Amino acid sequence: DGRVDISYAISWEKNKNNSCVSSTDIPSFFPDQSSACVNENGEGIDVPIEDPPVIDVEKRADPEQLEAPGGQVIYRVIVSNQSDPTDPVTITSLTDFAYGDVTALAQTTCKLGVTVAPGGQYQCEFLVTHTGVAGDTFPNTLTAQAVDNEGSTASASDDALVTILPEPLLPAITIEKTGSPSQIAEPGGDVVYGIRVVNTGNTDLVLSALDDDRVGGS
Repeated sequence: DGRVDISYAISWEKNKNNSCVSSTDIPSFFPDQSSACVNENGEGIDVPIEDPPVIDVEKRADPEQLEAPGGQVIYRVIVSNQSDPTDPVTITSLTDFAYGDVTALAQTTCKLGVTVAPGGQYQCEFLVTHTGVAGDTFPNTLTAQAVDNEGSTASASDDALVTILPEPLLPAITIEKTGSPSQIAEPGGDVVYGIRVVNTGNTDLVLSALDDDRVGGS
């Protein structure tokens, strides 16, 4: 209930007329039988009890989707101190399931030993590269740990997911036309035309028309 109950207490004072007056002056206490004052009345002392520290962590990926074969992703980390108004915390660990200690990465602004006031936040970020094929996913979870000035600890986790998208569909064709023979004498003659259509895109195509400016369509 936030109180310490004292059912029996003894104090001492200078023995004047056998009076028993409380004193907070330590040198005036004489712990002998004649000066002992016994208080058998129940007493209580208010003792503030502080709840354990509480933190929250948020992890964001930017971007959350990459075109194949991948690229760089910035992960942003936000650690919030949700403890009592008088309970600052110090960050002791920032560990990612996929990357380990994010404060030790080559491209990071995250640090340990940062003190976060009650109601305050600490923000940092780190950069990594994801490569893969269409449909690959990169799930990862970051866990933050902190300690308050009484030595009590708190932890929280959050995850982020990055996905490799399918390559964009880019249909494209080239066409080659040849004539045989390439020359004919007057008054003219038959010519055989050869047509070659090549799919140079990244998706299947169906040939829907072949039109010639002299002989028309087919």
